[in-house]
Amino acid sequence: MKKISTLLFAVAMTAISATAQQTSTKLVVTMKNGATTEYNLDEVDNLSFKLPETPKPSDEVAYRFMVPDDFGACRVQKVMADGKQVAEVDYEYIKSLTANHVVVYPMNGEGRADLTKGISAENGGSVVWNLTANTAEVTAGGGAVSTFYIVDGALTANEPSDVEIVDATVSPDYLVDTRGSESITYPIIKVGTQYWMAENLRATKYVSGKDIETFNTTDKSGWDGNTTGCYHMFADDSQSVEVYGLYYNGYAVLSDEGLAPEGWEVPTKAQATKLRTAGGPAAKNFKSDNATWWNGKQGDNMTGFNADPCGYYSTATGDNGDGIDFYGWTSTVYSDWLTKAQGLETIRLNANSANMAISNEAGHDKKFGHSVRCVRK
Repeated sequence: MKKISTLLFAVAMTAISATAQQTSTKLVVTMKNGATTEYNLDEVDNLSFKLPETPKPSDEVAYRFMVPDDFGACRVQKVMADGKQVAEVDYEYIKSLTANHVVVYPMNGEGRADLTKGISAENGGSVVWNLTANTAEVTAGGGAVSTFYIVDGALTANEPSDVEIVDATVSPDYLVDTRGSESITYPIIKVGTQYWMAENLRATKYVSGKDIETFNTTDKSGWDGNTTGCYHMFADDSQSVEVYGLYYNGYAVLSDEGLAPEGWEVPTKAQATKLRTAGGPAAKNFKSDNATWWNGKQGDNMTGFNADPCGYYSTATGDNGDGIDFYGWTSTVYSDWLTKAQGLETIRLNANSANMAISNEAGHDKKFGHSVRCVRK
């Protein structure tokens, strides 16, 4: 712009001078390299300067993607384009509708899904989450939507015009938990405004890389004497770990070495309560739908939490509650009225209970072995 303005000024001044003095019929244009061009003023009708066309900004691109039809591997899927995540597609339970919906969200400035700007792929209506109340307002739309677009960060179901359209990719968004030589992948679910692991933790190392101490069923004194954190595998069977995860004592949950994956945490009682609020409180919404478990009272797994009745471990009972109970530690400490020892609040699902319980289970102090489910920070 500066070069054009300078040239305009120089030419205009030369033309004015030539006209005012009436001593020259020439218009002389001198370039910066010293070259000159002369024009007869009598032959010039007008002077105009054409600015170069302003190129379209680089972000004037529409990212197009199709809604996936398979969420069996992971209910949270990421939409990637040009090396960055531009949207998120979730198969999620919406309590006000008592149904699962596929909902698409754009990303916000912090690189997370903007839960206040969702669009339902089921009917094209808006899905707006109240981040405080953990409830969703859902409006009716014009019908199912199979293709979405992200334009300048905004989500739309309408194909834009006059912009370049680039196809984005959609793939499962897994939690990859790497701790030194150990790397474990977990599917993720969205329940309300929270994101949870859809499987029990099975890490044998802390986030720091330090090995977590382990004891088998016969080493009761080692387990009971541990105050730094340890784990136990169901029936001392490594094959059970893929399904049940590992039992951790309460000391492992609270260890400064870090039990939860990076960016995640063992939930507080308040976070666990928030999970129950968004997904229930009916226990069936969180229970796996495996017909051979829960004494035949399996759940419908509407939330995708997919809790298996893996029971718990203590030296007094051994592996107990298999097929009937699920216990998940929280990080909230309480004083056990029965044993007078400190324990942690738990998430509990039982074959014979209609609702999920968030409680300080009597007698279950830090020496008990329970499952761990983590929530994203």
